[in-house]
Amino acid sequence: MDSQYDLIIVGAGIHGLILAKTYLEASPTSSLLIIDSAVSIGGVWAKERLYPGLKTNNLVGSYEFSDYALDPARYGLKPGQHIPGTVVHSYLSDFALHFNLMQHIRLNTYLETAELSATGSWLLTLTKTDPPSHSGTTLTTRRLTLATGLTSLPNMPTFPAQDTFDRPILHSLHLRQSSRLISTATSVAVLGGNKSAFDTAYSAATSGSEVHMIMRPSGGGPSWVWPVAITPWKLSVQRMATTRLFTAFDPTPSVHGWTWSAVRYLLQRTWIGHNLIVAAFWWVVGWSIIRANGYDDPSCPELRKLKPWTGVKWMGNSLSIHNYPTNFFDLVREGRVRVHIADITRLSQHAVHLSDGDALENLDALVCCTGWQVKPSVRFFPETLVPHLGLPGVPNPSITVEDITAADREILRQTPMLRRAPVRTLPHPIKTPTPLPPPGAHKRHGEAPPSPGTPAAPWRLYHHLVPIPSSENPHHNVAFLGTHLSVAATLVAQAQALWLTAYFLQPSPSDPNASTSTSKHYPKLPLLPSPETMKRQMLLETEYQRLRHPPEAGGAGERCPDLVFESLAVVDELLGEVGVERFRKRRGGKSWWREVGGRYWPGDYRGLVGEWLGLRDE
Repeated sequence: MDSQYDLIIVGAGIHGLILAKTYLEASPTSSLLIIDSAVSIGGVWAKERLYPGLKTNNLVGSYEFSDYALDPARYGLKPGQHIPGTVVHSYLSDFALHFNLMQHIRLNTYLETAELSATGSWLLTLTKTDPPSHSGTTLTTRRLTLATGLTSLPNMPTFPAQDTFDRPILHSLHLRQSSRLISTATSVAVLGGNKSAFDTAYSAATSGSEVHMIMRPSGGGPSWVWPVAITPWKLSVQRMATTRLFTAFDPTPSVHGWTWSAVRYLLQRTWIGHNLIVAAFWWVVGWSIIRANGYDDPSCPELRKLKPWTGVKWMGNSLSIHNYPTNFFDLVREGRVRVHIADITRLSQHAVHLSDGDALENLDALVCCTGWQVKPSVRFFPETLVPHLGLPGVPNPSITVEDITAADREILRQTPMLRRAPVRTLPHPIKTPTPLPPPGAHKRHGEAPPSPGTPAAPWRLYHHLVPIPSSENPHHNVAFLGTHLSVAATLVAQAQALWLTAYFLQPSPSDPNASTSTSKHYPKLPLLPSPETMKRQMLLETEYQRLRHPPEAGGAGERCPDLVFESLAVVDELLGEVGVERFRKRRGGKSWWREVGGRYWPGDYRGLVGEWLGLRDE
């Protein structure tokens, strides 16, 4: 196998696979390699990570790539069905085979270090993961993309006296390996209120176990559990998030022309639009979910503890879809799932002790559904480069608190909704409404060297993809793909892959690896702005996410982009910059109503790469 490549992609999940397919379609003679530490492809959908009952939040037809449809008959699915994790893994394997990607994939391989050379190439050190190897191999690549996403490294808490627990303490990552334990347990504690916590609680309770769901009062609380469809019009969250009409009720800054900007101005920046029309929309959505799930059922006070603590308009991708065979909330009514709003103070033998004085005893396991670390594990060299890569938790000396304050001021000027703090309403007798600080006053991410207690920075990437060029690395040679969460994951992934392909194939003039004779064969990426302008735009993008989806409301915006109703706007911006049509439902003389009121499906973006390549002939 070669030791020098044009592009190495780390991660064989949806982002790594679609980037490889897109890049090779645009540049078929390029040498490309995908590496992944797992033993099968799929990323979060790798075979070894699938646990019983795991399904996507997406319905058939909405979780696939545009140029390779997921045929329901082939995989034994029916319209309106949520896609099982096993089917997603099979689909991605078939996708890789269909586009001849398997020959470019090296599994069971871990990237230890990436060192930037004086010529702008990367020297990578790789090791085997199973069995672990201390002796590494080295490869060289002109371009490097980390496409490991946000679910590679578990965020595992520690507890006082946990050594005395004498029972398994698991992360949701290990549910497949521990599925037999969960299915045979008599009592299980589940820490967290996100989708994986609901999945774990459902699996254990329906197998006969008593389940204790534990949620910190200081955390984001229970996620919004959407019914498969709400309102008389049978709307799902995915349908609403991929229909322009409904995205207008989200304050996402518009990237469209005057007409759509005017609609957004009316709804988001006028008193009647913001306080009446938009407020009424989100009230109806929230009321529909609360009514469907029965949170306020007077006969079951325990259900009240699962009622989300903040309004649905603040919801991020911690949301869950009620895609279970039977009603989850009946398990609560029957007493098979109990909810505790408390902190874990310590562990003892087979017991979890809570801050409200309760002790959960005779437990068979503690499952921590506590999310993931967002920072990649690879070590970059030289060390002077690291602050300029846009990595989370790493202060960038070129970004000051004044820069961030200016970005916040502009965002709050454009989006009055974010000037008001979300209100947390914890269930009685925990607490009554607890207002949060105004979003503009949320914990500051100062990028100058932080003082003790100052939170570290989130991802700081232009268009959530690439670092701002710097003197340490002026080249177009590194990107981070999949550093976001999205309900429209495949739509965003393939738009990012196309933009990134154009970015890589049109290298910067300072790149010594650039080939004028090669680059002229590709359509031009619109001229990138100056590094200073890119920095301002990046701060607007990342600060908007921080303010829009705060952690106190269950959002991930303080760590990474949390795209719900923003997903279409991100796709639009990326496609528009490479010159590809973004208003795709009105093509061929079709009406504007289809564009505004029709749902966007992956099939609407069929032929993106060919369409972009066709621009070179214009």
